Amino acid sequence: MNFLKSTVIMLSLYTKIPVPFVEWDDENRKHVLTVLPLAGFITGAFEILWLFICELLRFPSAVFAAGACAAAAAVTGGIHLDGLADTADARASYAGHEKKQQILADPHMGAFGALALVIYELVCFAFFQVIYRIGDKGWIIHTALMLICIFTASRAIVQLGIALVKPARNEGMLYTFSSVSSRRLLILNASAVLAVCQCALVRAFGPPALVFSAACALLLIYFRYMAYKEFGGISGDLCGWLIEISVAVLLIAAAAVLRMI
Repeated sequence: MNFLKSTVIMLSLYTKIPVPFVEWDDENRKHVLTVLPLAGFITGAFEILWLFICELLRFPSAVFAAGACAAAAAVTGGIHLDGLADTADARASYAGHEKKQQILADPHMGAFGALALVIYELVCFAFFQVIYRIGDKGWIIHTALMLICIFTASRAIVQLGIALVKPARNEGMLYTFSSVSSRRLLILNASAVLAVCQCALVRAFGPPALVFSAACALLLIYFRYMAYKEFGGISGDLCGWLIEISVAVLLIAAAAVLRMI
């Protein structure tokens, strides 16, 4: 029952799906981070629905790409984009850890945050188009598999980031959940999700799909280094940054794989 309540809390926070209210006590919060990949799976499912609608109605690739970008923000309510913008503003300050933490906590968005959002959406828009333009036999099934793996894996990458990087502060939303979560369970859960995604992709696309694992590993190494060096640890905004960057990086990897097969 606590696992189910944790799932409800996670959905209420990281998606716009209507769910009943659940008390935020320690037991109910215990598995919120454990079930985080489910939010990515749901986002991927909406992306696939949009993919099939575009294919059915023969929409051009630009329409699919625009809708795919909008769908990702609509399902999550833009919560991770907020983290991306705040992190961009903080990193652009070149200040110390304390000052960067203050910038992350500031509800206002600066010029660098706005620029980061524009660049991010342009990159995603471009590579959604690249994926949609693959027109060989069975392409739509391949693209659907890519989409579900991209959005699910991005949340699993964040689970590993939370498990491998200590919180910058003993307060805030992330600390509220990470303090009652099992680090070992997060690592096992994230590893299992990534392994399933990688196996499915290798089965569908062959050895070129191993680009996914390489991209995930390099991103995690960079994130751990960046989080400690620039912020002194992880925070909720940095998790949002990592989720969005993971989606962009895996989109690029997906385009590369689809071009190689």
